[in-house]
Amino acid sequence: MASKIAVYPKVYEDPNEGGIMKKYLNYCEAQMPVRSQWYLITLMVLAGGVIPIGLAVMSLFPEYINYVGLSMTLFLANVIVNVAGVHTKVTLSLFLATAALLLLIPAVAALGLLFA
Repeated sequence: MASKIAVYPKVYEDPNEGGIMKKYLNYCEAQMPVRSQWYLITLMVLAGGVIPIGLAVMSLFPEYINYVGLSMTLFLANVIVNVAGVHTKVTLSLFLATAALLLLIPAVAALGLLFA
């Protein structure tokens, strides 16, 4: 039962073994040949969905301009990282963190408005 296959210079591990972080890193490694598609996915999802939803919700709050600055900074960071050709471990992690943060802030603000 060999869980590792030695191929010079890399050691490929069985993707079904290990924790969720190892599976995520294996997935990121497998996405390297199609990282230009992740650039397009990042542009479409953030610019077409996440940012407009967040801006619509945050327009009800006085912290609107802070959210605009944060969302544009994170969006441009995603674009720069993707154009620079950084490894997909970085680009996918930044994309997921950006999407989560830009959806979490308006959700918390809206819940605070509902329960205040």
